[in-house]
Amino acid sequence: MKKLSLFFLFISLAISGFSQNTTSEADTTKEVVINTDSLATTSVFNYVKEFLGRNASFEPTFQLQEIQRITDSIHYHDSLWPADSSLTKEQILGYKLNYHLISSDQKVDEITFYLNSEFLVLDSGLATLNYAVQLANQELTSYEVATAKVNAEYPGAIWKSITLKRGKITHYTHTGYKVGDFLTHYYFDGICKTCSYQIIRLQFDAETGKIASELKIKTN
Repeated sequence: MKKLSLFFLFISLAISGFSQNTTSEADTTKEVVINTDSLATTSVFNYVKEFLGRNASFEPTFQLQEIQRITDSIHYHDSLWPADSSLTKEQILGYKLNYHLISSDQKVDEITFYLNSEFLVLDSGLATLNYAVQLANQELTSYEVATAKVNAEYPGAIWKSITLKRGKITHYTHTGYKVGDFLTHYYFDGICKTCSYQIIRLQFDAETGKIASELKIKTN
């Protein structure tokens, strides 16, 4: 009888210990929730900051309109399952973030960022981004002003192309600029029949409103 009592006591202690361990494990198990929207917007902010080389003024200039998850459905089927049975799982391929750029409470442009599943920015149109940000912040010399200034300096020029780029100065530069400077500029490429130079290629600094560099080729 004594052995039987000891046996039941041992069983009771074992059940009690198992119950305590189970409770302890349950108490320490916590679900980790990742805020993917926050990670996506932070990645865009860091990307813009690095690209512009300065802190970007997001609000009110950048106003986030929506975040879209780009997903794909993967279908799984096991040979032991019925022929018409399958498991569908959603896979996140990336994210799409749409922003409006605001100046004086008015929308002046918009920009879209595409991120992969690791929150790395894949595409944004860098020149468009830089142009739009500075336009919204009223830092950018307008296309019309740039054209007027260049035409005033070269009144007889016929411009083959005028484009907005972000890149490095590649040729002769004016005071305050040097080859290799990285800036946003209007690129003028044309000819001047009334000038002593036939071929003119200018880089007009879109931020300062000055001609940053020029290449003149004199022909006979």
